[in-house]
Amino acid sequence: MGLILVSHSGKLVDGLGEMVVQVAGPDVAVATAGGTEDGRLGTSAPRIAEAVRDVLDRADTAVVLLDLGSAALSLELALEDLSEEDRRRVHISEAPLVEGAILAAVQASVEAGTRAGAFSIIDKFVIPNLHDSIFPAIAGSNKVEALQALGVLESFSVASLIEGADAAAKSADVTLIEVRLAMALGGKAFVTMTGSVAAVQSAVDAGAEVIGGKGLLVNKVVIASPRRELLSEMI
Repeated sequence: MGLILVSHSGKLVDGLGEMVVQVAGPDVAVATAGGTEDGRLGTSAPRIAEAVRDVLDRADTAVVLLDLGSAALSLELALEDLSEEDRRRVHISEAPLVEGAILAAVQASVEAGTRAGAFSIIDKFVIPNLHDSIFPAIAGSNKVEALQALGVLESFSVASLIEGADAAAKSADVTLIEVRLAMALGGKAFVTMTGSVAAVQSAVDAGAEVIGGKGLLVNKVVIASPRRELLSEMI
C-alpha cells in the first residue's frame, strides 16, 4: 500500500510527507501533490495524476488523503486520466489529512513488515488511539494501591493480548496491573486488572471478545474477592 497526500498548500503537504516517510519507513511509497503548477494555493489535477502514477509504479494499491473538499474535484479529474485497472487500485480516504496520513503510514509500515515476515508472522494490529495505561502496564509501572476484584486475560499471541488489554481498559473503569508479554511464556501473554466486580467483568468480557475473535484466547478469569497477598506476588 502506498500513500498520496493532496493539499492546497505545497509547503504543508511536503512537510507532512517528510513526517509520513519517517513513520512509515523507506519501503512505503509516498507521493505528495500540493498547490498549483505556478506555486499558488490550490490543487492541480495533472500534479495529482503524476503522484498517483508514481505510487502505483511502486505499490499494489494507493490511498489518497485530501485536505479540503474541493481537492476531491481535482482528484476526480486526475483519475480520469488513468486506466480503469489503475483506478481500481486507488482508494480515497475520508480521514482528516494529517491524522489520517500518520495512521495510514503506520498501517502501511505494518503491511510492509507483514510482507517481509511472510509465513513467520503470527499476528499483527494497528490501534489508532491506544489507551494511556497500556505502556505503563507493559513496563510494570502502573501504581495499584489496593487489590479489588481481579481480572486476568491470557492470549496465544502478544499482538492480540495488547488489543484485548486496550479494549478492556477502554470499556470499563479498571486499572491495568500488568501486561506481561511472551518472556518464558512460549509466545503467550497475559494482562491483569483490578476494579469493582462489575467493572472487571465488563472489561474482561470486552477484552476476551477481541482476542477470541482472532481465535487466540487461552482463558479469562474474574476473581471477585482475591487474597490481598496476590498483589505483591504479581508485581
